[in-house]
Amino acid sequence: MSEINLLPQELKPDVKVLKLSKSLRNLALVAIILFVFSLVLFFVSSYFIDYRISVVSAKQKDLESQIKAMEKTEQRLVLIKDRLNKIGTIVENPRANDEVIRLSSVTSLFPDNTFVEEIELEKNNAVVAILAENLDTVASYLATVISSGNFSKINLAYLKFDPEEGYKIGISFPE
Repeated sequence: MSEINLLPQELKPDVKVLKLSKSLRNLALVAIILFVFSLVLFFVSSYFIDYRISVVSAKQKDLESQIKAMEKTEQRLVLIKDRLNKIGTIVENPRANDEVIRLSSVTSLFPDNTFVEEIELEKNNAVVAILAENLDTVASYLATVISSGNFSKINLAYLKFDPEEGYKIGISFPE
C-alpha cells in the first residue's frame, strides 16, 4: 500500500532532517548499548575484585597464623639452643669432684708433723702447699708421693725455707 500523506508538502520534514534524526536514533541506540555493556562490565569487574580481595585476605590471615606458629617454634629453638650452649659450658668446665678426689689422694700421703698451708684447685690441676719442720719430712713426703704411682706428672712449684716456720713446699699435680 502506498503511503498517503495528508499533510501539506510544506510541512513535510526535510530529507536532511530525516537522515539526521535517523542517525541520532542509531547513535542513541549505540550509546545505550555501550552504557549497558559498561554497567555489566563494571559490576562483573567489581565482583571479581571483591572475590580476589577476599581470597587474598584469607591467604594473608593463613600466613599470619603460620608466622605466629613459626615464631613460637623459633622461640623454642632459641631456648633449646641456649640450653645446649649452657650444657656445653657445664660439660667443658672442670668438675670439682675430680680435683677433690685428686686432693684426697694427695692429703692421704701427708706424713706426721706437716701442715697444709694452701690448696688451689684449678681445671685439671691441684696445687698443694705444705709446711714441714725439717727437710727429712719433706723428702719422705716427696718419696711417698712419687712411689704411690697415683700421679702421672708431679711438678715442684716452689721450695722455700724460713727459719721461723720451716720448709714450705708447693707441689702441682696436673692431670
